[in-house]
Amino acid sequence: MSYPKRPAVVLFLTLSLLPLQIRAQSQAATATLEGTIKDQTGAVVPGVTVTATSRAMALSRIVLSSNTGLYRIPLLPPGSYEVRAELPGFATQVREGVLLSVGQFAPLDFSMTVSATQTEVVVQADAQMVEVSKTQLSETINQTQINSLPINGRNYLDFTLLTPGVTNRNPM
Repeated sequence: MSYPKRPAVVLFLTLSLLPLQIRAQSQAATATLEGTIKDQTGAVVPGVTVTATSRAMALSRIVLSSNTGLYRIPLLPPGSYEVRAELPGFATQVREGVLLSVGQFAPLDFSMTVSATQTEVVVQADAQMVEVSKTQLSETINQTQINSLPINGRNYLDFTLLTPGVTNRNPM
């Protein structure tokens, strides 16, 4: 009886799992902004232009909401964003100071109001966004923490110990 050669099987399995690895790595250092757009009656609003803009990074991403009122902006670098929802016949909705961190799936819903004239509603996003789709702990270490904390042995991975619940099981 003839069996397939082991290298051919290993190569096949590696190539079949490669797209999953690439997708997982691409999400590791970015964030995703997603949500639903409804009108004041609770009906979904399709075709809304949603724009996420980071002035600090000179970056702007534009998407349209789907027929079910959903929008998704993937692969956003972490940082502060202004998110704008626009559709003719509705008041423009603006959320400022939307803070995205690494690996975050940030829910941001909009409620559009009908408007005969062009109006703009600006909401300051001062409150921390609660991410209900994740149950694990995470932490963003800012530049001030990096500059002010000593790094023993210059190992940047020691900063992970700043996250609640993280311990060093193998001290050296």
